[in-house]
Amino acid sequence: MFLHLGADCDILISDIIFILDSKCAYDFKKENERIDKIINLTEQNPKSIIVTNHDNKFYVYYSPISSITLLKRAGISNPAFLETEVI
Repeated sequence: MFLHLGADCDILISDIIFILDSKCAYDFKKENERIDKIINLTEQNPKSIIVTNHDNKFYVYYSPISSITLLKRAGISNPAFLETEVI
């Protein structure tokens, strides 16, 4: 199955490693040598960051769609899980 991330970008759900809320975001641009490509899908501040592994390459997507919306679209609908905040 595919997950729409915004800006005409769809990815395989099975390729997703994790989805982060942008409030908990880590700057992948400078700190991680293992990231093969960063794809910015928004001109504004991203609402979520999605890290995937496809063909042994790591991709980071900056999405205008919230992490909770993406998780629901991916079929993860456990309310307790979706409402958990990272401090």
